[in-house]
Amino acid sequence: MPWHYPEDLQFFAQTISTYPIAMGRKTWETFPKNYCKERLVIVFSRSQDKLSQEILQVSSMEEFTRLDLASPIFLIGGSEIYSLFLYHNAVQSFFVSHIKKMYNGDAFFPLSLLQNWKKQILLDSPDKIICYYENHFS
Repeated sequence: MPWHYPEDLQFFAQTISTYPIAMGRKTWETFPKNYCKERLVIVFSRSQDKLSQEILQVSSMEEFTRLDLASPIFLIGGSEIYSLFLYHNAVQSFFVSHIKKMYNGDAFFPLSLLQNWKKQILLDSPDKIICYYENHFS
């Protein structure tokens, strides 16, 4: 990410706590591994090569849905994974940080797909807004 907001990272760490997290391969490659300790980490990858012994690697949404996962799972990126889960209507809620500054980037969260979701503002600060979106249609 091209920005650095320590309080946003703190909110992220507190929110995901020790819950399982799921992400795409590109996110896994850049993700700080200290967040992966003492939790289930699921990584979506089309590669047949094992990325790490410390993760559960899946290659499709169908493979993911066959997993027996009881607790909530936090999706942490990237944009392809967000779109995949939204397309399959497999998300109940999202925490989204809206940064109030423009940055260059090559991947973006598909905000338009949350257009009909219930939105609650959790924090409105000078540099960002943290929102909770809830899907009433899942």
